[in-house]
Amino acid sequence: MKHLIHVAGLSLTLSLEAMAQGPTGFSALKLGMTKETIESLQVSQGVHLNSPMTAYQYKNGAPKEGVDKFNARLATPLSSEPVDAVLTFESSQLTELYINIPESSNMLERIKAQITEKYGAGKEENTMKEEQCIYKNGANFKLSSGALSTTWTETSSRTELIETNLSDIVIATCPSNLRYSIGPVKLRSINIRKIKPSTELKSKNLF
Repeated sequence: MKHLIHVAGLSLTLSLEAMAQGPTGFSALKLGMTKETIESLQVSQGVHLNSPMTAYQYKNGAPKEGVDKFNARLATPLSSEPVDAVLTFESSQLTELYINIPESSNMLERIKAQITEKYGAGKEENTMKEEQCIYKNGANFKLSSGALSTTWTETSSRTELIETNLSDIVIATCPSNLRYSIGPVKLRSINIRKIKPSTELKSKNLF
């Protein structure tokens, strides 16, 4: 009987792993951790703090009651330099992890490859558009702008999901003066956060 229970338990564990549809953290840095646990992460664990967290400075909006946000610098094997991150805590637990990915690195491609290898391709969205820039002096060229994003969603519980969004945004507009034109602005990031299922999902017919 004990053997059968063990086998059944093992099968259930393997089934749950097979059903996983997305990350629940970034290497050793997991959602649900406390600030103290994150501060104790070691170099040997892959991802760890490069320096102490600092209070997040709100540029838009105001702090929400019960929510604590911190700026952080993370060391990771996927980048030769520490990367900037924002960690959000609710009820003393990490509920959102935002990492700014350096434009000059191949970190985004490496992250996408590793997540895809483990969880599948994810849901992709492409809003890239081309704009034709035409000038009186005969100059004529195209600019591309928009976003490429991939989303993975993991069911954490009946009332909670974990959403991972990998985003590559390009902001480019035709310059009014070619002499002072600047290149496109590129924003790359990965955001892992806990969310509540949508109202549509909650009210879905169960029969």
